[in-house]
Amino acid sequence: MSSTDVVMKASNRAFCQRVAYIAMRVAHQKAKTSPDDLNAMVYAEHIFRGGENATLLALHVAAANEAVSAVLETELPEMVRDADIEAALQDIWAMRSAAFGATNMQVRKTRELVDMVTKSAEEAQAAVAQARSMMQVDGNTLGTKPKSKSGA
Repeated sequence: MSSTDVVMKASNRAFCQRVAYIAMRVAHQKAKTSPDDLNAMVYAEHIFRGGENATLLALHVAAANEAVSAVLETELPEMVRDADIEAALQDIWAMRSAAFGATNMQVRKTRELVDMVTKSAEEAQAAVAQARSMMQVDGNTLGTKPKSKSGA
C-alpha cells in the first residue's frame, strides 16, 4: 500500500480523535510523573488546552510506530489498538516535548529566570549565613552592650 493510503487512513477523523484522546491520557501521566521536566510540563499543557493538531499527531503516531502503520496499511483505522497508539505516543513524547520546548521562547526565558533566581537565592542564603556567623562573639551579638551584672 502506498504512503498516500496510510496518510488517508491516519487522517480519518475518528482515528485522529482517538489519538487526541489517548494523547490527553499520556499528557496527564507525563505531567504527573515528570513535574520537574519543564519541556514535558509545557507540552502537556499544550495538549491539555487542545493546542496540538490532531491530524499531525496521528500522522506522527503512524509514521513512528510499525504496529500502527502495519494495521493502517491493511485494515481500517478503527482496527488499530489503543495500546499501540499509546505506545507510539510514549515513544515520541520526549522528542515532541523537546522540540516544542526548544521553539517556545517562553519556556527558554522561564528556564533562564528560574536559574537566575535560584542562583541569587543561593548567594543570599550564603551571605546571610556568613553574616550570622560573624555577628556571634562570645555569646553576644556584635553592636550590643553586654548586660551589667549589678543591674545598674
